Amino acid sequence: DAELGTLAELHCARGARVREYEVLAVVETDKVSVDIKAPADGVVLQVYVAEGEVVMERQPVFWLREEAEPGADEQAAGREWARRYAKRREDEAAEEARLWEQQRLRLRRGDWKWRRDGDGDG
Repeated sequence: DAELGTLAELHCARGARVREYEVLAVVETDKVSVDIKAPADGVVLQVYVAEGEVVMERQPVFWLREEAEPGADEQAAGREWARRYAKRREDEAAEEARLWEQQRLRLRRGDWKWRRDGDGDG
């Protein structure tokens, strides 16, 4: 492979979260400066070339783990939590309605008795 140029600027580090098309590095040749952009949203897992080093054609400068959407896991977890919370509240409301109906029927039949704590069938 032929020499492309020198890595003049490095705008990312290992562990950095980057957005698609964000400029991560600049390679200078004797005629132009070339921006190296992130191909997708993701996290930089490794940087292979340091500033001032020669970059060859087709040489990887960094390793990027792509992500469909930053925070997608957190959003999915939040949706799952909200779904479970709504289900639990629905179940609690149904149980409360069932208990109130049970009490209403007892009062209607006249078999309701005031009880002290520890008395009765509980």
